Amino acid sequence: TKRIISSNFKKRPIYNWTESDVFDFLFDQQLNELMPLCEKMDGQALVQLYKMCAAQRNETYVLLNNELQSTKEIKLPIGVYVRFLSIMERISTFVPIEFPVLPPIEEYPIYPSIPYLNQPCDIVITSNASPLQILQMLHNFVPSIKSKSYSKELI
Repeated sequence: TKRIISSNFKKRPIYNWTESDVFDFLFDQQLNELMPLCEKMDGQALVQLYKMCAAQRNETYVLLNNELQSTKEIKLPIGVYVRFLSIMERISTFVPIEFPVLPPIEEYPIYPSIPYLNQPCDIVITSNASPLQILQMLHNFVPSIKSKSYSKELI
């Protein structure tokens, strides 16, 4: 059967991918040999698989290859495995945000049109990470931000 892929997975963070998005991603990246291993996996499960692979590359390759051979009687090409690692590393790595170093507050002239550092401000972040991950990352970079409780339903 010919697979018709959707590019919806490209518009969503990997942690929000459905099983169908995972298959579309694997097909799009020509990682078809991994499809039987990723049945019933959503994006979070795919990230967990990648973490297993990254932590113990050789052992996980042997495990995945053995599973494919015993269930589908096919071999997992090492090139496909390495490409999976490479692609997942690229899409799941955070790019650190560099914040400009601001002078102390007393160096700012006191004009009503200039915002003070202790005033609320808007920031724009473009990322494929989930909103909760972005908030956690911001909190790590700027620990002086007052913490608020964010409900997963709101994010």
